[in-house]
Amino acid sequence: MQIAYLAYIGGIATFGVQLVLFLRWLHRRMRDDEVMRAFVRDMATVQLPYLHKALRIHGRAMGVEIDDPPPIQYVEFNNRGKSGGYNGFTHHW
Repeated sequence: MQIAYLAYIGGIATFGVQLVLFLRWLHRRMRDDEVMRAFVRDMATVQLPYLHKALRIHGRAMGVEIDDPPPIQYVEFNNRGKSGGYNGFTHHW
């Protein structure tokens, strides 16, 4: 009887450790996705307008006319936004 209890306790402990490791991995992966999404959004809305402006300045200096940049469109297909509805928006420079 004593061995059966130790086997149950060992099994529960093993399951608990594996569950904790899985939850840590899942949290890290979700956090990495959030960081990547924030980076891409920041790059598109903040950095690209400055880059395009600099490109226009250099183009004018060389005699090349550059068209207006296209609008940036975001669509989140997994619907993980806070509003619960459509999460796409268009950003014009």
